[in-house]
Amino acid sequence: MAKDKVLTGAAGVHYVAFQLSARGYVVGLTPPGAQLFDLLVANPRTSKVIDIQVKTMRDALTDTKKWGRYWCWRVGKKLAEAHSNEMFFLALVDLREESPDTPDMPKQPDVYILRFAELKDNLGEEDAWCILYEKPEPGWEVKSASEYRNRWDRIQKALA
Repeated sequence: MAKDKVLTGAAGVHYVAFQLSARGYVVGLTPPGAQLFDLLVANPRTSKVIDIQVKTMRDALTDTKKWGRYWCWRVGKKLAEAHSNEMFFLALVDLREESPDTPDMPKQPDVYILRFAELKDNLGEEDAWCILYEKPEPGWEVKSASEYRNRWDRIQKALA
């Protein structure tokens, strides 16, 4: 069965919304096609609000001899050129596509959480792809993917 891009995106947005709602935050989904962000998230205790842009891939992981393991999401030029603010986050969802052996048992998605300002450090050559490396080369000005993987505490801290 072919996988629809719209459904893939919706799965990622709803998964992030679920995770944040389960942590006690008020989450609002923007209308489909809204510019720059997909979720508005509020802490009802502090009244702080953040915006989140969600990008989702069915299987974001690539493994190469030259660059090693890395995860890649298409973010688009418009988002890459957008202005940053401290309360704007990017949630990169890897649905970790099920294996052909177990098609009915999808894995738990991984969500890589970056402040929008960190996106610019992780852009690919064409400024349309966000790339997170498992082990960045010495001297690269990027963090390991593990610094962002399932780091819901980064959002919790911003909303505290």
